[in-house]
Amino acid sequence: MLSDPVAVLLGILTILIFMAIFTLLRTMHSAFIKRFEPLLKAKHRPLLQLKQSYYIPFHYKGKNFTLYEINYPTELKGKTVYNNYLFLQTETKSDLFLGITSKETRQKVKNILAETLQSAIDPVNEQREEVIIPGFLTGLTIQTNHPQKARRFLQVKEVQNILNNLKVPYSHADYIIPVFIDPGSITLDYRLTAPCLNELINNPRTIKKHVKTLYYLAEELEKVS
Repeated sequence: MLSDPVAVLLGILTILIFMAIFTLLRTMHSAFIKRFEPLLKAKHRPLLQLKQSYYIPFHYKGKNFTLYEINYPTELKGKTVYNNYLFLQTETKSDLFLGITSKETRQKVKNILAETLQSAIDPVNEQREEVIIPGFLTGLTIQTNHPQKARRFLQVKEVQNILNNLKVPYSHADYIIPVFIDPGSITLDYRLTAPCLNELINNPRTIKKHVKTLYYLAEELEKVS
């Protein structure tokens, strides 16, 4: 038989192992965006449309923001696979649509947000035109519903700096900007930008920088609208 001290030690180790396993399992099923609650001074809530999907509504300088964590199902080799996608979105008083990506890329983002939030983010009957590509966006396609407003917006030097810094490689030699500007909202899609997502993982306080970035873009949008 084991001596009393050894038995006690094994008992303690067993309890600690079970507690570690329980903590790990609980963490695996908890919301990733929960870590941002102290920084945003708001609580996360469940999205009723999808299981294990959450959002944090908060305010910054009078604007409504929402951080979304969406557990989205996709089909892979006949099986349903769930991936967690992160979006940061703010409301605007602008009616400008500005798509600075390929149509294929935009469709993927639109499907996720539209299906999850049950909103028509990208009206199919909207009249659009292509605009001349500024030098820093060479190689990308730009479509808009208000060419003059789009030109004025893209002529702002700080807007150019922000969009240029957000530009990331996509596919082979292509580049995209993971910011989607729709009537009434701007969205930063973390799924398309590994640098921004890695910043959040390594330093959650980076979310404040991303909020300020969207806030500035929203302010400039409203100036040209």
